[in-house]
Amino acid sequence: MRYIFSFIIIFILSCSRTSVIDDIVFPVLNEKITVFCLLTPSDSIKVSIRTVRSVIDKSKEIGVENAMITIEDTESQKIINIPHILSGGFYGNSQGAFKILPNHTYLLKVTTINSLVTQSAICKVPSSSATFEKFTYGDPFSDGNSMRRRIEARWQDVSSSEQNLNYLISSGGKFKDIFSGEILNIQPSLKSYKDISQSKNILFYISTVTDDSFPKNYYLHTMENNLYQFQKMAQQMDEISRKGTGNFLGAYQGVIPEFTNIQNGYGIFGAYLTTSQVIIFK
Repeated sequence: MRYIFSFIIIFILSCSRTSVIDDIVFPVLNEKITVFCLLTPSDSIKVSIRTVRSVIDKSKEIGVENAMITIEDTESQKIINIPHILSGGFYGNSQGAFKILPNHTYLLKVTTINSLVTQSAICKVPSSSATFEKFTYGDPFSDGNSMRRRIEARWQDVSSSEQNLNYLISSGGKFKDIFSGEILNIQPSLKSYKDISQSKNILFYISTVTDDSFPKNYYLHTMENNLYQFQKMAQQMDEISRKGTGNFLGAYQGVIPEFTNIQNGYGIFGAYLTTSQVIIFK
């Protein structure tokens, strides 16, 4: 009889426990997302939002299609909503009613259904853009495979006490094309990430490029520091991925410090200004 009574008590407790568990409403997982948004006065506002995945996951990236995005100009306190424009997690708006202005600070906020927190970030557009003061090139020479030229560019550093700026040179495409949510597996004809030395506020860039006879645009991008740090990290990841896994340490040949300025998420909210110069090799 004692055993029967004990069994009844255990059965009642088990039923009660099951009922309590069934009544619990478990929260939705806090899904972290990656946000890419670069502001510049010369282009429309574009935002790319995707779910975070492992670097070893080779499946297709999943875009976030249900995000609510706002950008605020903290100087004028104007706020604009960035609507969804294309599947794959792409959002955008023109600068017709909302201008991106030099020396203005902007606040980005992103909320999604599957996230319990808001992703946010702040960036300040550079106050002025550097321009090429001198662009020279040497005679063509052979590297064994193709004809090349040595080039040298110089410009004045436009940093101020309020904002330290960084620079990047690219060719054959605008700077915004580099950031599409993934690292482009291409080697540009101009090594745009080469270290730059500084002397009396004059910056020098020296490299070698393919000997082209057609006009080519060289872009000088003036970047705020967050964008520079993110671009530096992305370029280091790209260099390591090029080495492949056949080497001694494979993909672990370097330790890359993670950088993002997105609160509660990943990615970059940055700003830049661009000038360009057309070069025709004679």
